[in-house]
Amino acid sequence: MQLRILLTVLLCFTATLASADAVDIGFNNESFHLGYERPLVQDEFGVVTGTAGFLYNDDEDTTLGHVGADFVGSPGQYPGTRLGMGLRLYGGSTAKNTDFINLALGLRASYAPPQFGGFGIAGAVYHAPKVFSFRDADNLTQTEIALTYALIPKVRLKLGYYNLRLKEDAQGSNWTIDEGLRIGFTGYF
Repeated sequence: MQLRILLTVLLCFTATLASADAVDIGFNNESFHLGYERPLVQDEFGVVTGTAGFLYNDDEDTTLGHVGADFVGSPGQYPGTRLGMGLRLYGGSTAKNTDFINLALGLRASYAPPQFGGFGIAGAVYHAPKVFSFRDADNLTQTEIALTYALIPKVRLKLGYYNLRLKEDAQGSNWTIDEGLRIGFTGYF
């Protein structure tokens, strides 16, 4: 029931993001992800963004959504660098009848200086310890790293490795609920 409520809230949040500044799509044969990002507050020090996302993995029968906020800025002395920190609220279910709700703290970074001719690298790590993990989960860790290329100013192609691990309450074991290479793109509005 709580998963349905969380997914309904996620759907309502994404409906408000019709004028989002970025959409991120990635896929492979077994899984896909869809993400939205919208600036909430922006000043000379950086931007606070609202984020929402959805992931489906057919092999592990994993479905999850997330909403969150990131604080992102660019250090002036390093052109093309963006660093950020934020929170994400995850909710989902897996094939082993495992439902989970996790509040994760994370870091993200991207580096695409002008001298690289459109190429760049991006990565993120989000982790929810036991104290912020509910339902059938003890913790959750999401990691991603991607090579990027600015095809045109409003589209950045991506080839990335994504990993999502969940530690279950009952089993006490770590379980990879999503892992693999994905291709995709980020479009900017």
